Amino acid sequence: MEQSKAEKEKLKKQINASNFVKNNGVVLTTINILRHRYTTLSAIESVFTSRGITRSELLDCINFLNEGRYIHLREITSKNEVNFADIDYELLEVKLAEKGIRILNGGIHDNMIEV
Repeated sequence: MEQSKAEKEKLKKQINASNFVKNNGVVLTTINILRHRYTTLSAIESVFTSRGITRSELLDCINFLNEGRYIHLREITSKNEVNFADIDYELLEVKLAEKGIRILNGGIHDNMIEV
């Protein structure tokens, strides 16, 4: 029996949602390796692409994790913290925030992040 267009779209949304939750965990874990200092997003982008995370998916995760205060973002040259929506990601560096450390160590739980 062939799936309807609506069923296929629903399945696609479920897969994308599942990937988002997993990708958030991968992004946090990767940033955790470098947690004691800031690193540029463009320098670690290849780590994510090698794990099958597209640039678009990565940017979705960075936006979510920044808005949720799991990571700190700052502009590379000025060192000022910035809103992710206001600046090109290639101009940013990232560091794990206290809340990000807590989630990776089991101190808190978020159903949008698979650790």
